[in-house]
Amino acid sequence: METQAVDLENPAFLVEPQYWVAESEFQQRIARRANPTRHALLGFRRVARSTDERTCIAALLPWTAASYGWILVTGPSARDLLALLGCFNSYVFGYTMRNALSQPSIPQSTVQQLPMPSPEALRSSGWHGCPCRGRADVVVVLKGSR
Repeated sequence: METQAVDLENPAFLVEPQYWVAESEFQQRIARRANPTRHALLGFRRVARSTDERTCIAALLPWTAASYGWILVTGPSARDLLALLGCFNSYVFGYTMRNALSQPSIPQSTVQQLPMPSPEALRSSGWHGCPCRGRADVVVVLKGSR
């Protein structure tokens, strides 16, 4: 159903999802991964057409089921997901990703091979807002299902 203009003008208007997933199904699938955080997921879209301005478009998603159109990153704490979000949305990461792609979809294996600053580099960069600053236990691992 198409959203009407009158609905868009109403600040209390909520969009209803077309498809629903049982919470038990989500919990069963997410339990297969090590997740220090239970607050958010980091996802980026699976498709990057050559006509798009940005190759990697990443976002923090609510801790719930997500559609097939997202590649999800789990593992780091919620604060460390913010550092990864900044890296994924950087021009440098997008440029590197675009040069590594030979198709419009983004294979997870390609993302796993792209260069990424280490948590130590982020901590020592002098960026005082770095969520992983001062943490010795941060390990960022992008892996498929276990």
